[in-house]
Amino acid sequence: MDRDKLALIIVLLSFIIDIVILYANFIASIKLILIIVSIITTSYLVTKIKRIKLYYGIAYLVGTKKGINLISRLATNYKRLFELIANLGLVMGFGLISSKLVKEKKFLFLGILVILASEIFILPFIGVGLNFIYLPQITTKVSASTYQGIDLLPIISILISIIGGFSAYILFLLLYSDFNLFFVLLFEPRYITNEPPGIAPLIPGITLPLSSGIAAIALLLLAHEFSHGILAKIKKNNPSKIGIILAGWIPLGAFVKIDDKKLKKMKVKDKVDIAIAGVATNFILFIVFGLITYLFVTMILPTTPFEYASIYALKNSPASAVIQNGSKLISWNGVNISNLEELYSIKEIPNSIVTVVTNNGTYRIESNSSGKIGVIIIPRYSGLFNFIYGFIALSFMLNFFVALVNLLPLPGLDGWYIYDSLTKNKKIKEFLIWITFLSFLIQALPWLWSF
Repeated sequence: MDRDKLALIIVLLSFIIDIVILYANFIASIKLILIIVSIITTSYLVTKIKRIKLYYGIAYLVGTKKGINLISRLATNYKRLFELIANLGLVMGFGLISSKLVKEKKFLFLGILVILASEIFILPFIGVGLNFIYLPQITTKVSASTYQGIDLLPIISILISIIGGFSAYILFLLLYSDFNLFFVLLFEPRYITNEPPGIAPLIPGITLPLSSGIAAIALLLLAHEFSHGILAKIKKNNPSKIGIILAGWIPLGAFVKIDDKKLKKMKVKDKVDIAIAGVATNFILFIVFGLITYLFVTMILPTTPFEYASIYALKNSPASAVIQNGSKLISWNGVNISNLEELYSIKEIPNSIVTVVTNNGTYRIESNSSGKIGVIIIPRYSGLFNFIYGFIALSFMLNFFVALVNLLPLPGLDGWYIYDSLTKNKKIKEFLIWITFLSFLIQALPWLWSF
């Protein structure tokens, strides 16, 4: 049998086995261990069969020359467009600090305007995408958020973004979230699993919807890596291969192979343009899908009937130990719930009895002083509509998150090459690496704590 076909069969079998493990009646920690063993075993077998290198005992690269001709055509026909995108991406990534590298001030002005528009008008809708992540802490946070007076955090984040772009924005939010997690650990450790993790695995079929998750990830990876290749071609460093980085069957990222020796000899601005190209394209897709999401949520979704709505009780809430999690909501205080418009019409009355009817029974629960009983309600749509909704929302959210992560000052990420170009001070760079790495570890606590 052909080696490539045999490797593909092993990857598909691994995927099926891991899905079976996921839905098996095991405790979460056992599931996690079995899936990790399955992924490591699959990576080992695939690399032996295909005779390719295994990285860190778990990851491998699968590349092809298909797509290189398309990269060349796009680089030739749309050179000015992609140079503009690269400059815009630099400003969005590094704000006013990028003025050292962006010589045309019109790009600086345009980039700052895009940052402001994104934070004020587009980012508020990012929670739509979060509803497609199967992590209870995230859904809880999105559903339970309420407005309480003037919130200074958005104002501070906008000012930071103008000065240092979204790279400074993500560093600020990581450190701010670290402080919150430390506060919870010190004073209310039992609530740590209710906190949204800053880092957690996003895997189609496990923590993301399978079909729409795969489609959204495939789009962002192709767009990201093709953009790197196009800018490399424009800067006279011809890409030779494009491919994907896998751990077992799980995509970790993608790559474009270019001449590293030639890259080291290139001008700083040319290297930075190649590095920022993928992030810049992800920002463009984030804006495009953000606008589509806004239209979808405001004009189509409210009156679209959902197949059903799942209801979940939060820990230590009036509804905890009362409502069976995963029940299908039928009515709330005598009002049938069949779409978002009806869901949003629910009135919250402090210290009152709330009657909730589900497929598993009727519950009468006294609300707290805020009028809440402590539940989250997640609409579920069916068929093609659910795929389209999921694809749009996830493309909006994931392109933004992937762009942010790639801007971090960690070796191997796109942002590192730009930080390395902006400063030659080794102590500053080492400080940024360690504080980012430690912050990532802290952000994983709510997810790891739940096992």
